[in-house]
Amino acid sequence: MPTPAKTKAGPIAKAKAPAWMVRAQALSMLSEMSEHRLRWEMVEENAPWYRDYYENHDSVQRAAVERALVAISKGEELTRKEERRLAGVLERAILSGWHSADGYIPPRHGPEMDATARKYWRYRGEPEDGAEVEPEPKPKPAAMARPKKIEKPASGIYRGADTRIHVPGEEPLPAYYAIYELAAVTASHDFSRGSPRSNIEAGKYPEALQPREYLDGGPEALAVVQHASPKERNPNYFVSSHPSADSGPPSVTPDGIAINGNSRIMTLDYAAHKLNDYAWYRDALRDVAPAHGIPSEVIPAYKTPVLVRVVEMDPETVEARRFAGAGNVSLMQSQTPVRLAASLNRLVTDELLKSLALGDKSTFSDVVTHPTGGKAFRRHLRTVIPSTEDARFFRQDGTLTESGVELVRGILLTKIVPVEIVERLGEDRKQLKLTLEAVIPQIIRARRDRPDMDITPQLVEALGFVVRNPEVRDLAGANDALAQMDIFGGTAEEISPGGRMLLDSLLKDGQKSSVYRARLTTLLSETNISGALFADELPPVEEAAAAALDVQVRDGAIFGGPMPRIDHLLKGPESPATLRVSATADGDTLKVRIR
Repeated sequence: MPTPAKTKAGPIAKAKAPAWMVRAQALSMLSEMSEHRLRWEMVEENAPWYRDYYENHDSVQRAAVERALVAISKGEELTRKEERRLAGVLERAILSGWHSADGYIPPRHGPEMDATARKYWRYRGEPEDGAEVEPEPKPKPAAMARPKKIEKPASGIYRGADTRIHVPGEEPLPAYYAIYELAAVTASHDFSRGSPRSNIEAGKYPEALQPREYLDGGPEALAVVQHASPKERNPNYFVSSHPSADSGPPSVTPDGIAINGNSRIMTLDYAAHKLNDYAWYRDALRDVAPAHGIPSEVIPAYKTPVLVRVVEMDPETVEARRFAGAGNVSLMQSQTPVRLAASLNRLVTDELLKSLALGDKSTFSDVVTHPTGGKAFRRHLRTVIPSTEDARFFRQDGTLTESGVELVRGILLTKIVPVEIVERLGEDRKQLKLTLEAVIPQIIRARRDRPDMDITPQLVEALGFVVRNPEVRDLAGANDALAQMDIFGGTAEEISPGGRMLLDSLLKDGQKSSVYRARLTTLLSETNISGALFADELPPVEEAAAAALDVQVRDGAIFGGPMPRIDHLLKGPESPATLRVSATADGDTLKVRIR
């Protein structure tokens, strides 16, 4: 027989307890071991459900379930430790000679019928003192309560948790998550019928917030259709907790105007109405809603729910336009170089221009490409461009490549000139773009210091004429184009007197950067072109501007005012006809123009 085990209290004495009690104690220990095992089996049985439920959720929920699984693992370890302890106690009892207790049973009644004896009979499932005793039922996992439906708020908007949106190169933008009906969110284009319909032309969406063209059959529209297809769609792209505006829930104003995430909203619009397939998004949204401070039970209250991030912003402001551009930074590969530059033109500030200290003959690209003078700007520019595009614009030593130089030039040009105009100033107008680069810093400073001296609307109007009439290279050509008439008796081309004076100046001196810069400097610094102050002591506005620019006086010329519409700049005066037949003033020749 093995040597009896010793405990801290010394050897276990055989005579200190009756055999039936020893047996009851042993059975009690085995029962406790069974209870521990049962508890773990209940947890283990439910663990796969938790794992499957949270398998595709975002990082916040994954971290939570990982912590839960670690706790479960620790619980299993503790359970096994307790089992080993109880088994050791039982083993020591048997080795001490109490194994002979197998031949004894505790009494069912009488003075020796103590708690230990009752416990023995209870675990045996046999009647105690002649009574029928039912075995204790096996514990079952608690049933999951059926979720309660939450009604949709009267406003149609269910507000969730606060968040912050990362903006490259700027402070994070405060926002909050919310559930809207898809119909209450307005993107730049409507895809509910399958092909894009412009909300910009319908007056429902600000033109400045959308730098892309969604033409029927064009690459942007095809991308929307592709992203909605069952093979391509990815719910995480729409509902994740991505901190930037270029992924995750779209960013909208409180009124539902989309500032970032237009294509995501269009994709959902196409899926819901054209494909009649919205369950994939709804299911994903219901799973992740709690992570955004929104109960899952609220999702069924919406017909076509959409998760958005709401920013307190007026969609017509410069701030909104800058934020919209920031959301396009990571989509560089699908943008033209000019549109990429337009999304980054917020980097050009008054403070930057002041720090660069542009000279009379230096340009913006000259200074920012200087090895030391432009180092700070290049470093900042590099931080807002994704690392995947770094080699496209930067060399290993941090200097700009040729594409990088064109990028910074475009950043400056689109600060003043609409991106559509810059795109149409091709290689044959390269010198004109260099001239514009030379004068734009002066225009920016003038707009800051003297808003009444803003010539931007008239300059943009003149550039619109140039891109509409690429064959015009001099004043005579401009006179011919403006003298043409259409078949309805109107002029084929129109331009304001102020715009005509700047057009004349561009055609006359636009190929000579230093001359044009000098004339524009005179116009902005020495001429009161607004005519608002001391009008009786100054020459008329048109005469002062003509003298500064060295061009012909155009009666009624004024400067400033609203920017011209982009469709007018690109297409010219509106007409009910698509085909125009134009003639010169003397009727000697006919020209056919298709617009």
